[in-house]
Amino acid sequence: MYTFKVVNHPTQDLKQPQILLQTAHGKKYLFGKNPEGLQRSFNEQKIGLNSLNTIFLSGELNWENLGGFPGMILTLSDRGNKNLDVYHGNPLLNYVISTWRYFVFRFGMNLNSKILNENNLLFEDDIMKVKAVNLIKSNDEIENESSSLMGKLTQIISKMFPLDVKANEPIPTENEDDLKKMYQSDPTLIEPYIHVKLPNPSPNNISTCYEIQLNSVRGKFNPIKAKELGIPKGPLFATLAKGLEITLPNGDIIQPTQVLAEQRLFKKILVIDIPSIDYIESAINYNWNEFGESKIGVIYHFLNEKIDLSEDSKYWKFINSFDDDVIHYISHPKYSPNSIIFKRSSLLILKLKSLQPNNYNLPESKDSKLKLKNFKNIKILLQGQSIQIESEIKSKLSESKIKYDNSNVQVQGLNPWEWLYNEKIIPLDSKISSKEQVLDLKSISKLTIDETKPLKDQVETITLGTGSALPSEYRNVTSNLVRIPFKDIDGSLKYRSILLDGGENTIGTLKRTLTEAQIPQYFKELKLIYLSHLHADHHLGIMSIVNEWFIHNKDSNDKLYLVTPWQYNHFVNEWIKVENNSIEDLNKIEYISCEDFLQSKSRQEIKQIEFDDYQSGNYENERLTTVRNFPKISQLYQDLGIKKFSTCRAYHCPWAYSVSINFQLNEQEFFKISYSGDTRPNFLMFAENIGKNSDLLIHEATLSNDLSEEAKKKKHCTINEAIEVSNAMEADNLILTHFSQRYPQLPEISNNVKINSNYCFAFDSMIVRLDEIKNQKLIFKDLEKIFKFAKEEELENENEIEDEEMNYK
Repeated sequence: MYTFKVVNHPTQDLKQPQILLQTAHGKKYLFGKNPEGLQRSFNEQKIGLNSLNTIFLSGELNWENLGGFPGMILTLSDRGNKNLDVYHGNPLLNYVISTWRYFVFRFGMNLNSKILNENNLLFEDDIMKVKAVNLIKSNDEIENESSSLMGKLTQIISKMFPLDVKANEPIPTENEDDLKKMYQSDPTLIEPYIHVKLPNPSPNNISTCYEIQLNSVRGKFNPIKAKELGIPKGPLFATLAKGLEITLPNGDIIQPTQVLAEQRLFKKILVIDIPSIDYIESAINYNWNEFGESKIGVIYHFLNEKIDLSEDSKYWKFINSFDDDVIHYISHPKYSPNSIIFKRSSLLILKLKSLQPNNYNLPESKDSKLKLKNFKNIKILLQGQSIQIESEIKSKLSESKIKYDNSNVQVQGLNPWEWLYNEKIIPLDSKISSKEQVLDLKSISKLTIDETKPLKDQVETITLGTGSALPSEYRNVTSNLVRIPFKDIDGSLKYRSILLDGGENTIGTLKRTLTEAQIPQYFKELKLIYLSHLHADHHLGIMSIVNEWFIHNKDSNDKLYLVTPWQYNHFVNEWIKVENNSIEDLNKIEYISCEDFLQSKSRQEIKQIEFDDYQSGNYENERLTTVRNFPKISQLYQDLGIKKFSTCRAYHCPWAYSVSINFQLNEQEFFKISYSGDTRPNFLMFAENIGKNSDLLIHEATLSNDLSEEAKKKKHCTINEAIEVSNAMEADNLILTHFSQRYPQLPEISNNVKINSNYCFAFDSMIVRLDEIKNQKLIFKDLEKIFKFAKEEELENENEIEDEEMNYK
């Protein structure tokens, strides 16, 4: 018996489906996509990752399908998975993994990219045989020359995952003075493979599907028949039971079939992935009954939203071309309910809204827009569904059972907020707001600006992720959207927005926090993405934000500025080639290095090595003389109304930065915001120099005050250290964020040093205007009361969380 479990169906939280195959002995295999937020979904459902060593990627290879994969690799490695095999039919997979070389590497992990194409379409182990079916876009062909070139990229992948741990272990730096010197100097010991210029990728024109044939089960051994054949009890019994023939002393040859019952077979499982209408013909023309020794039992259909499922459509006729007893599970954005995937964090938002109704939106869920025709064997794919496939002898295979378990499916009662308010909020016995206020689904984030109030007071910060290191049930990783009001040249009042870091699945949180009607306008407002450093928890969500920005600004001449460490620009350029964006899209992105805004001397970048030179060994790490791009900086100032943009080096890792930006709101008003990124306390350059007298400081406060030594070791700040930086900066307002996941719901909000500014502690999806930051301290006692949880639970999770946070980066 084998279990196929639906990990996710398409929602705003996670846009792509996944199926998990689990064996009785604990083996796990993942089929489908690996989108941003997937590992958080695993955490939400308490599905362990320890035995997941094989991933079959389906569909096309793009960021929407793969954005969660780099973070998943880091987490799998840190949880002890030292071997990971990843399958797909397009050699582009090697290019995709190679683009992550700037920020994904693990010593002692063996990551194998396995290409299932015309040379070898078959995977086989002791559990099953899996055949890859590579659908090709209409009128397209496979480019063999390009495919061969992609194969050479395995050399770079092996460098990202070296097996020789001792040879690559970094030397720890414990002394803080040494640490500061290291970050203020120009790093020279940098691996050459990181700076290789990748060849152009192979075409992204393959959608990989899978046929899964579980291995047959040998029939039960019949000892009575064995004795009748004169076989002595003992080792010969065991040999026959294993399916091997034997020779008796008298020369008689006994076949296993003479003493074994008829073998038992499993029905075949198909995963058919149709990412666009261009693949339908290829799917229809393929013979899905050819592979395997049994008939088809279940088909999972992963369909793009543009696939027509009306009764006379091509794909609906294709579905009905299979035998009547085949079970079909349909994943389709227009038919799938937009149910809430992250239930624990949503309940947390409900609690917070009950105390501060004007600072949180309840995540809105909706039923599907369309309904399928009501046929017995066609079902909508839903998170939590599972089926168990049982074996049967061949003659009875048509009667073999498929057991259904929908006990974990929780999509009924969409928007169950009234019930949750009655069950979870009223018993808290705190100063909660009225049910009408709390359950109001109107967005508290507004597009309009109040002309009677100072513009500075209406600066709005949406903390889209407030956790450190890796996503968890309650806190996603770091991201902050800041909306800045200004008076346009025509006299109208508008918002422009900046994104300060963008951790994995920032896009999911943004779409849950805002209404569907608001999304286009908020992406038109977005003008700047700032990245503080290249750790995964700060940037794995940026590509999704960029892709979404293209959608809402395709008819605009506006630019999107990316101010990032210089290496990230290479990554973005490499990924845009994968996404097949137009030249017009590429021209809309304006990249500027964080180095260009340093108040001190900028460091030299490293020139990219030509791929052929790297392969031949004929290269050297050549330094580039950096020249600040003043024309582009001037254009940035003009387009965003910036008076001054400054960065300084952060005490965290090489090429890490803190930033201060001063905006002009109108003729009289200015607004200065500072953001620490990840860092040890930086008084000289950040607090007392570029950030001095900020109107708003957003500062990391990763650890509680009793963990100052650990903060030094991990190059982070305690809460008190962050407050001391704010006091030295003389900031008017302070938002504390980036909390360790060991504080799953509430950080240490009491027993801190005196804060000289208005301040608040950030929670995911908090929406706060500048003049509202001071209000949170009025409810601190109620916060501590409603979020009090067992100390035993903290201690139970602390060691595991500590190890994962240390390693994830």
